[in-house]
Amino acid sequence: MPAKTKMYENINKALFDYKLIVIDKKMVWAERAFMANSVAQWCIQKIEKGEFSQKQIESFGKILFLYLRNKIDLYWKDDMLHVHTKMRKQLGLKNDKTKVH
Repeated sequence: MPAKTKMYENINKALFDYKLIVIDKKMVWAERAFMANSVAQWCIQKIEKGEFSQKQIESFGKILFLYLRNKIDLYWKDDMLHVHTKMRKQLGLKNDKTKVH
């Protein structure tokens, strides 16, 4: 199975497992799904261009799943992905807002 397909399967599973996609009769809530997709697309492009090492791929996978579990927030600024977290020690970060690439 291609890495791209596996990544999307893992993201989709997490979105439903952590109830990040909620469906009722007329509405679908997927607050974190759009950012997760954006980050996944960005990572896939970096992987396909050979710009990420295996360690970086694993790190971004961990960051993405922390985001999906609502442990951190991710945002884009100046074409850079940023992490905002209160879990600085666990991620080895020195301040609240850290560029991850």
